Amino acid sequence: SGLMTFFSGAYFACIFIFIDRKVFVERKKDKKKVAELTEDPLKSGHKLLYALFLGFLGLLYAAYGALEVSFSTYLLTFAVKYLNWTKKAAANVVSALMGSFMGGRALGILLIIFLQPSVMLFGDLISMVVVLSILCAFVSMHQAVLWICAICLGFAMATFYGTGFTWTEQRIGTRAKVSALMLISSALGEMSGPAMTGPLMGKVGYFSFAYFNLTLAAVSLFSLIALELLSFKVSIRPKPAVTEVEGSEAIAE
Repeated sequence: SGLMTFFSGAYFACIFIFIDRKVFVERKKDKKKVAELTEDPLKSGHKLLYALFLGFLGLLYAAYGALEVSFSTYLLTFAVKYLNWTKKAAANVVSALMGSFMGGRALGILLIIFLQPSVMLFGDLISMVVVLSILCAFVSMHQAVLWICAICLGFAMATFYGTGFTWTEQRIGTRAKVSALMLISSALGEMSGPAMTGPLMGKVGYFSFAYFNLTLAAVSLFSLIALELLSFKVSIRPKPAVTEVEGSEAIAE
């Protein structure tokens, strides 16, 4: 893991050092032009709705981050302690989860060409809710239920994180503070999710693992629905192209 992280960091460092700096200058100019042609939601009279939008955006990424990490972290414990699987079988189902997650990321590169980000996000979250509902209802019936749910959940989670940034860019633009909110929220969820799941499984029972993750998926879906409704009010809009002019000479021009 350390070597993979090192080589990834070295690759991006080389890109930053050796690529012509004009690329960064041009990107700044493009962002400035976009800002000049679009209306800032904070200046459009919808500050309260914009703040509410950011609140639900943070909740969405916090709940999803908690779901992603807590499920993958405690899946082995759930399989061994609650379903009485062997550690080898439990490790195999965790590997299947991560393998489907990786395959879903690769598949997402193709899907984003044909599907709108909002369609992908709703598809991901609805799939998570359905899969975790099946897990809660039927996991004790047969081993195949956990295998199928783990693989399907891996595919459902794979494209959510990156697609969420694309969706946000379309709605309000990914300004530095908005991106920071999304990253910090997801990081808080990734830290707090496992911290809550472990004690919950110890006090309430191991099956609380399934219910807790289903709750997180439902909260994520509710947050996305609220964001879609709010986006009609706070979405970035083009500024009026025509300004009022006075005088017959200006009108003639």
